[in-house]
Amino acid sequence: MRIILEKALDFRQFKNLIILTFITVMIFLGMINSVDLETYYVYEILFLILNVIFIAILFTKKGLFAEDEKLYASIFLFGFVLRKTQIEISNLQRLSLSTGKLSTNYAYSYDVKKFHNWEPDLNYSVKSFTLFAVDENETRKQKIVMLTKHEKVKLAIEFICHNTHLKFNKTSR
Repeated sequence: MRIILEKALDFRQFKNLIILTFITVMIFLGMINSVDLETYYVYEILFLILNVIFIAILFTKKGLFAEDEKLYASIFLFGFVLRKTQIEISNLQRLSLSTGKLSTNYAYSYDVKKFHNWEPDLNYSVKSFTLFAVDENETRKQKIVMLTKHEKVKLAIEFICHNTHLKFNKTSR
């Protein structure tokens, strides 16, 4: 069983990869239209492969994969599992939900004091939800997944409770 939850890249990674993809596509198209194809064919093939990889990464999603009472944090591409990492939950009994904020400041000139004075506050923050597997005393905990959408958290909790021995207690923090 598997559940695909949300995109694997955060806002900053997604933005930077879009910029990088745009640049490599422009270089590739410029090479195709301006130089002799036989002269730089190795570079053209390299840029084509890079563009395909970058575009594929833009479409990756994170989710959960379960089989035989084992839980895996997974990365999916168009529904296919690219990578799965087993989460050790055998000695843990409950699910715990922690809320917080993911925050990134995009002030690139923070180290240069002259520029920092006039640069606007480019802080980007989003509410985050982290699911943990914990033992009865909450002394040991194992991170399962971090999500940014509340409705996806509900789906993840239902999936984990249905496919593993972990139980979610609404009063847990």
